Amino acid sequence: MTKVPAFLRVSGIWMLIGGIITLISPMILIYYSQVDTVIGIVLTLIFILLASFEIGASRVSFKGEVGGWNGVVNALLLALLARVIMIFLARDWYLYANVIMGVGELGLLLVIYRRKDLFMPPAEEIEKTLKRLAGPTVKVASECPTCHEVVEINWESCPYCGTKLMKHCGNCGMELEETVAICPNCGTPIESMDAITKTIESLNQSIQELDSPETRASQYAKLGENLLKTGDNDGALDAYTEAIKNTEFTRKRSYFMVKMARILKNIDKENEALEMLDTAMELDPEDYAGAAEMKQAILSPSPKEEESKGEPQSS
Repeated sequence: MTKVPAFLRVSGIWMLIGGIITLISPMILIYYSQVDTVIGIVLTLIFILLASFEIGASRVSFKGEVGGWNGVVNALLLALLARVIMIFLARDWYLYANVIMGVGELGLLLVIYRRKDLFMPPAEEIEKTLKRLAGPTVKVASECPTCHEVVEINWESCPYCGTKLMKHCGNCGMELEETVAICPNCGTPIESMDAITKTIESLNQSIQELDSPETRASQYAKLGENLLKTGDNDGALDAYTEAIKNTEFTRKRSYFMVKMARILKNIDKENEALEMLDTAMELDPEDYAGAAEMKQAILSPSPKEEESKGEPQSS
């Protein structure tokens, strides 16, 4: 179980207290005759709604729920709206109570707004998720084993370095003959073109039915991977773009951008690839996805890559 930062615990408690104060605020205004009954009833209805947001978000903050950043930030903004209203209407001790709560909530908002990572899973969990995004266990090669360029599924040799392309078992890594259906070394079934096509059809049908944006992001990434295997570079770029739109996690966005940059590089759109890599590094300064390494490879290609660029490419 992931340990929740102490700051989020304190934030959750503060927001719970703030929500309770927001809830009873209109009653105190009516009790001290600072507003008439009609206005008091209207304020009561509004403040019940505002308080419910803050109390609900206090639980999210206290537990450090992954993906709860938006909800907590919005709840704090609404809480500050309640404080502003009370500062204009309240008097004496209750005015000071709302000022103190408002200052605390503003401080929480400023910190949490800049620390979205507090509501992200730990690096180890993200790493496991990214590994799962690679697709099925066994797949037909979609990357040249020598120069690591993206290659189309029906190419017999890499147009960038001339390496003969082989199928590889995703379980044990053994090179496979073109016609085998099962790995002779470990017995794992080999993914065929028909299987890839069916996977693409299934993903296209199911993605829009998913409720969770993060699940949609993962499925779009799998769709992009499978489209790339069939040589549909434009479709793969579109799929990774949708994956970026659906995830809130900066590292996953950076990971998808590096995937897109590799595709752009290999279809001779190096300027767009460099822009994509710069954006990826801005999102994730730690560069978990390896954007800097790929950028360097684009700016300073190896002699073999330079030679391959000067030769006509054929598939």
